[in-house]
Amino acid sequence: MNLSTTDVVLGFNHIKTTRTNVCSLVKDIKQKIADLNKIYMEIVKNHAIKEYTFGLDAFHFQSKLIELEYDHMQLLLTTITNRIYCEYYKLYKLITDYVHNEIKLNATISKTAFPIYKELDKNTNYDFGLTVEIQAIIVKYITILNDYLEEKNKELHINTMRQTKCGINIEHIVHFQSYTNTLVAEQIRMFIRYMDALNKHHTKYIGRLHAISKNLLDNVNTDITTTEMDFESVTGKSFVNDDPTAIENIVLTLI
Repeated sequence: MNLSTTDVVLGFNHIKTTRTNVCSLVKDIKQKIADLNKIYMEIVKNHAIKEYTFGLDAFHFQSKLIELEYDHMQLLLTTITNRIYCEYYKLYKLITDYVHNEIKLNATISKTAFPIYKELDKNTNYDFGLTVEIQAIIVKYITILNDYLEEKNKELHINTMRQTKCGINIEHIVHFQSYTNTLVAEQIRMFIRYMDALNKHHTKYIGRLHAISKNLLDNVNTDITTTEMDFESVTGKSFVNDDPTAIENIVLTLI
């Protein structure tokens, strides 16, 4: 299959979109957790007697489980985001080294000093915006390499015509040019294949996280819906009988 920069850009854009959706789900879950905690505090405030302890403990445990799932989801998002940066940073270093040191093109696209990815540093979080910038730079370098190869192929064509029509003995030059042009073409294809492989890996990872996030939000939404229906009575605003069994039943429906 012949891949192009358009293909890998589309693949990366899909990752960006999915990650944005995950971040939106995470934000919604965080708000839902805050709502649950607010409701819990209201219940404690208005029904601070020991008869309510059983129901309140159940509600608190349920909220704690949701928070634990949320924290795990945040850790997964950070880990995946860091890994995407790691791999694109390494590819960025490969392609810039090739452009500047191997074929010696004077092509500086960005003066941004990207943070060095440190394998053993588990405390640094790499902003996804940096990965987006690196990916765009890599695509620009590939465009530059394609333009360079096109010029070299034109030179090869001219020298081939000179050899054929003019009888100039430059076979060695023609053969070497053909060889080096082939190497450049293969190097370009390799960079594109690398990007495609990264897209496939991270599409899978971020897709799984999206499914986890959506499932958690769906579960929390079910809880919040139940809570919102019964909130007024649970908080005591219109809870007339102060019946511990009644509040236990309401809280237990949230589990």
